[in-house]
Amino acid sequence: MDYKEISRTLKQHRIPRTALAERVGVCKGTVAQWLCGRRPIPVRKLAIIEDMLRNESHPDYNTISAFAVRLSGREARRVTDRWNVRPTPVAMERLIRRLLLEETSQAHTAAGASPNKA
Repeated sequence: MDYKEISRTLKQHRIPRTALAERVGVCKGTVAQWLCGRRPIPVRKLAIIEDMLRNESHPDYNTISAFAVRLSGREARRVTDRWNVRPTPVAMERLIRRLLLEETSQAHTAAGASPNKA
């Protein structure tokens, strides 16, 4: 699959580039450079993209769950100090996303474990 075919498929299935970027683990600027042919797509990333785009049951990537998190200055400083992130909206969003993904992963792991194991 080349960058032109990937771009066509994204448009055809109405999958935003941001969804592709999140799935592959890169920023949307990197995806933009790949899809205009400025940068080559790394082999490992290309495999993930091909798998995602060839999957017949595409999730609705246009549905975005969004919510606002309001933090006081003191709360924001505690968060940035604890997780060593810059106090920018983008950095805070990435941190929250990472924490939610870790929590979800831990919940799935715990659900798969047998409660009777010693």
